[in-house]
Amino acid sequence: MIKRFTNHLLAILACSTFPVFVQAEEMNGAASALSRSVPAEAYTEYAAAVTERLRGNLTAALVHLNTAQKLDTESFAIPRQMAEIYLQRGESKKAEQFLRQVIEKSPRDFTANLELGRINYQEEKFETAVKHLKIAVEVGPNQFYIRRILASIFRKTKKLLLAAQQYEKMLIERPSLNSTTRTLILLYRRMPKNMEALKGAARAPDADFISHFRLAQELGKKGKIQEAVSSLEMAVKLQPRWTYGLIMLGEYYKQLEQPELAINAYSRAVDVAPGSKQLWDRLSQLFLNEHKFDDAARALERIRSLKPKSLRTLYQLCYCYYATALYKSAIDAGEEYLSYSGKEYNSVIHEWLGKSYVKIGEMEKAHASVNALLKRLEEEKEAAEYQSISRLAASLLSSMDNRKQAIQLLEETRKREPKDAETCLDLAFLYDQENLDEQAENLLRDTLENHPDNPRVNNHLGYFYAERGLKLEEAVGLIKNALNQEPKNWAYLDSLGWVYFKLGRVQEALNKLNEAITIHDDPIVREHLGDVYKAAGSPQKAKGQWERSLELDPESESVRNKVRQLKDAPK
Repeated sequence: MIKRFTNHLLAILACSTFPVFVQAEEMNGAASALSRSVPAEAYTEYAAAVTERLRGNLTAALVHLNTAQKLDTESFAIPRQMAEIYLQRGESKKAEQFLRQVIEKSPRDFTANLELGRINYQEEKFETAVKHLKIAVEVGPNQFYIRRILASIFRKTKKLLLAAQQYEKMLIERPSLNSTTRTLILLYRRMPKNMEALKGAARAPDADFISHFRLAQELGKKGKIQEAVSSLEMAVKLQPRWTYGLIMLGEYYKQLEQPELAINAYSRAVDVAPGSKQLWDRLSQLFLNEHKFDDAARALERIRSLKPKSLRTLYQLCYCYYATALYKSAIDAGEEYLSYSGKEYNSVIHEWLGKSYVKIGEMEKAHASVNALLKRLEEEKEAAEYQSISRLAASLLSSMDNRKQAIQLLEETRKREPKDAETCLDLAFLYDQENLDEQAENLLRDTLENHPDNPRVNNHLGYFYAERGLKLEEAVGLIKNALNQEPKNWAYLDSLGWVYFKLGRVQEALNKLNEAITIHDDPIVREHLGDVYKAAGSPQKAKGQWERSLELDPESESVRNKVRQLKDAPK
């Protein structure tokens, strides 16, 4: 009879919704009861209680458990079930009474210690809570959750070292959980520092990634970024799934102006957490900063799959696809952006869309993009925004071979703000394209007088002279003025290289053009390099540069003709 009721109880427990660990304890309790003289009715009442609890009839379950406890006063499974029911009902005081009965009979019972720890934590009886939670974390599962409670207690009681130890163990268990690292960083800032002790812990043969993390934090705080990077590299080597460590590494590499290594760190991070929109976002911005538009587009597409209606993602995707000549994809992203944005959108999208439509020959839709910009122009009251939209429309009109209308538009716009540098630069560029050299030079001179420190104005006028072989020494000074403000601007380096070439300073020209190309691989810079190499008597090097230029801009007829002429030249 006893065996039959025990089997009935085990069958109920096996199919119950209680945690697996609890099921195992219940079975152990039932098995131990077989060694005692327990009335069969106790099993019947206990099984009935479990059944009622599963049905949600908590009052009926308590009635059966009370009867079972009178029949079996030694059981710890019965008071634990009663405690769990009272907890379900929100009656923690009554639950605590039965949990203490469990502890008396089974001092290391996981459930009883965990629940007593939680109850005492809520009542701010922290010392008692810690005593029970320490037992629970030793004997049971779900250590991460229990350590989080312990860490919270230690933070409340200002025991920062003990709190940090719990968070460190949590981080070891779940290295991809970024919130744990962020909390540790805050704790480390408040804890006393001993640099030699930190270095010693990191050098120890059995050092884990936490030791290197703590050392990196202190080194970074002291501004020793390169040393901090070394510690972090060691940390992520020991724990490759520590995503926040890889993020920190990427940020340090950005500070050191090593974008390729920063990209590598973030790429490793997204390999660990491919579903993190935030990580893909950080990686995409790095690619954009480095003009790696193909890679940026792939990262942005991952964000798009995670958050399809992200306006920022669609906007940047449109730009990346336009920059890489994937015009149909640019149109897809741009039109989707407009469909979600309503009336609040960035007008630049119409320029990219319109130019993409031009490239695939859909001129009617390109005109629609121009008209959308002109309509916005009519509605715009703010001077700065008006100037911006006007320049976008003019740029799009120019790409549609309608430069005269573009010039007329910018001339009208300039009347509103005669000294606006950006409008003047765009208008000078259009004059240049229409071979209106006198107007272009006069406008650039006036703009330089109004904006003597503007790097774009200095560069534009310097390059204007370099292209025409005029005032070359002055051009050098103008372009150097621009580079003094932006020494890593590849366009300005290209301009300086080109004016050096016009002056016959070939080696200096090659140095500047090659420096520009290491920053950004641009078809015009490649064309200039080819021209310099040809003039220097290196036709094969020239050919290689021009061919690379054509890879970047397959539509350049001028470069195609240079390659053709080189092939047709007598050997």
